[in-house]
Amino acid sequence: MSGNKLLRLGLPLLVAAIPLAAFFTLGLRSFYINGVWWGDDGVLASIIWHSDWMLRLPQVSGRQSFLATHMALVFWLTSGISWLLPLTRVQFFAVFLGVVQAIMALPVYVLLARLAVARPLAAGLAVLFAFNGMVIAASCNPHFELLIVAAGMAFLAALACGRVWLARLFFILCLMTREDAGFHLGLVLLTGALGLYWQGVDRAKLRILLGYAVAALCWSVVAVAVQHLYFPGGDALRRVYLGTPLFSEISFTQLAMRLVFYCLYRVYLFLPFVIGLVLAERWQMPALAAGFVSCLPWLGLNWLAVSQIAGTLSNYYPFPMVFGLFWPLSAQMFAERFGVAGFLQRRRTFFAFVAMLLASFIGLWGLQNPQEQHFPGDFFNPPSLAVQTATEQAMAAFGRAPLGHVVADGSVISLAPDLFKRAQWVMSPQHSMPDTVIFFPHGPGTRPCLQLAGRAGLERFYKVPGTALRLATNKALNLTALNLVPWVPPPDR
Repeated sequence: MSGNKLLRLGLPLLVAAIPLAAFFTLGLRSFYINGVWWGDDGVLASIIWHSDWMLRLPQVSGRQSFLATHMALVFWLTSGISWLLPLTRVQFFAVFLGVVQAIMALPVYVLLARLAVARPLAAGLAVLFAFNGMVIAASCNPHFELLIVAAGMAFLAALACGRVWLARLFFILCLMTREDAGFHLGLVLLTGALGLYWQGVDRAKLRILLGYAVAALCWSVVAVAVQHLYFPGGDALRRVYLGTPLFSEISFTQLAMRLVFYCLYRVYLFLPFVIGLVLAERWQMPALAAGFVSCLPWLGLNWLAVSQIAGTLSNYYPFPMVFGLFWPLSAQMFAERFGVAGFLQRRRTFFAFVAMLLASFIGLWGLQNPQEQHFPGDFFNPPSLAVQTATEQAMAAFGRAPLGHVVADGSVISLAPDLFKRAQWVMSPQHSMPDTVIFFPHGPGTRPCLQLAGRAGLERFYKVPGTALRLATNKALNLTALNLVPWVPPPDR
């Protein structure tokens, strides 16, 4: 095999493998080392693995359908695949996170290579894109929304390269991810097409983009309507964003404070946007910033949101803005495919893309990081198989042990949700004091667990060697299989 052919085949594999391995590692650490929120990662890991058609939640969350919260039809696909792979639910969720970032990296590599960027440089930038600042922020609470962006990017790249059937597959995958995916992708296509039109692309040639935009928007309208018709009690839009009555829980003072907050702590989101606007105006190329402009309705909705996490654009909430980083490459490819001479000099497109990508790493001091993850180190330090096995064995032993009335934090429940009922989650109202509390030492539920243990008079603390599991109890435990050893809680907890 010649060196050039090896380069052409090997680099795409490397581009996909690096983010896949890194985010797989991050997923494992989230569950076995750092501790996750039950209501987010724990729930997601449960419904994407060995689930039924209704995507029913475990008993600890009441067995209702996740479709009431999100029409995530893609989980039908993941659940089917999960039966074919010899992976635990945690490992499968970690693989899912890695595959999403691998999908996100490949379109960047393909378009950069098509734009005559040297393949090694294209590969390096594609890998860097998979770890961009917006993705890092979203990964502080790993979720599934980035699949909307990754599949949407793959759709745009395939369509720009003339691979119509591949584009259609990723188009469907994108829309299946969440009920609002069509709104995000449709707005990118609409604003992108408008930017291309302003820069001289013939309107007739833009029909393909407008057709997909209309199809995407119609899909989301129908999906939201079906969700409200069949799951009237799961109104996430009103609960997270609109409030009851509409916008009654938000004040002008809060809105002003949020704008100040964005300027100080969300630089990694808005600096790339500003750079895109400045370059678009300077070069009279509005298509450069079209991807970010398409996010304005979503940003406005989050600014008005009754939820503080959404309102502060924390974690994964600003996920559509990743489209803004990618769109300049798509715009250039579409312009060249449509035969527009002098649309953008390739070097300017490349400069704008790199400038916005690098700007996304500025201001990461403002991350909301509930799992206390350490980047980039956590990407390269997976929990060993021994740690994973010891943790799973400990959870199984807890299910058999005479621990009395047990309460656990969400990080523990996420490891074995079928062992617990709703009342055993530390965040549920506690009508009786527990005999044992199980928790992670640095998880999002650590402080509530230690506070509950204090109120219950639990004075014996243990750790399970080789794991991040901790116990507070009033019993003299003799769990030989666990080899429990005494543990002293840190004073700041």
